[in-house]
Amino acid sequence: MPISSWKENAEKKTEAMKQLNGKLRQKLSSAHRLSLKYLPPSEDFVPFKCTEEACNEILMALRDDKKITIGLYGMGGCGKTSLLEQVRREVEDHKLLKTAFAIVSNTPNYIAIQDSIANCIGLVFETEKNVTDQAARLSMPFEEDKKYLIILDDVWQVLDFKAIGIPVRENCKVLLRTRRRHLFDMMKFDAPIYLSLLTPDEEWELFQKYAGEIKGPFLQEVARKITAECHRLPVAIKAVASTLRGRELFTWTDALDTLKDRKQPLNIEKGLDDPYRCLKFTFNELKDKAEISLYLLCALFPSDSEIAIEALIRLAFGLGIFPDIDSYQRARSKVRTTIDKFKNHCLLLQEGRHVKLHDMFHSLALWEAN
Repeated sequence: MPISSWKENAEKKTEAMKQLNGKLRQKLSSAHRLSLKYLPPSEDFVPFKCTEEACNEILMALRDDKKITIGLYGMGGCGKTSLLEQVRREVEDHKLLKTAFAIVSNTPNYIAIQDSIANCIGLVFETEKNVTDQAARLSMPFEEDKKYLIILDDVWQVLDFKAIGIPVRENCKVLLRTRRRHLFDMMKFDAPIYLSLLTPDEEWELFQKYAGEIKGPFLQEVARKITAECHRLPVAIKAVASTLRGRELFTWTDALDTLKDRKQPLNIEKGLDDPYRCLKFTFNELKDKAEISLYLLCALFPSDSEIAIEALIRLAFGLGIFPDIDSYQRARSKVRTTIDKFKNHCLLLQEGRHVKLHDMFHSLALWEAN
């Protein structure tokens, strides 16, 4: 097919995606609202020294009446969100505080944040229709004697707690997660806590957990070199190891060469080129064009959204992503099968009827599409 025709076809499909996504947005608005809900701690969560230390620091700060605003920061992909899930579980299990949470993302939507917090504490907005009115209504339950912890995940810029309706004080603490340490200085946080990277021994342990049995000294040597290319970041280690699980030796050596290739610089956030290189390797292992299209379709949803699988099925079938499938029922089976493959490669998470991309994979998918 000539390049001009291919480009025209791609532009038509992109426009069709936008139109279908817009039509479904109202019917499936719960997909974005549900993105403000935490995934439960996974059964394969592996606590390491760095996570245990940061977790203990957070719990100590929560017990300290003088520390009201607590911040967790660290490099992208180091496990901050997983740690927040673990902290929330600890807090609820020991009944230290009543928790509420919201995922903020790059462009804060105060209405969405308010709705998420309100849903957590059992508050219903009735006549309030704007940010100011909802903020006034949202702050009322916090006047009671109960103690609350508001968890805000994936924050990229300064937030106005008063405008949201969060009365920051002794009975209403805030735990915020970001990659940007300077935000805590700008917002005058009481306890900034750093989540460090895994040690070399820990990253090797995690790699083996996801790669499975690694037989033979030569393969082990290659595997250790690949692990080192993941630069102690759990999200990169899990993705690369899962992709190589059960593969032949030549695939491992080719993977090592790919990860070590620095000829083509990545136009991404400074300091994240190595982890993105690992995620790109995993993404490129999707050889089927339909699978790639479905994954890029996931990236069209807002960052941090939990995406209704039903929405993906409708969009995939309507757009003809799987050209050989001519029935909705077959499309349903195909999409679910493909999602299972994505999960096995640690490309996305699933909870019930929704899936979610890690924010770094979301950025990578958009970068690849461009």
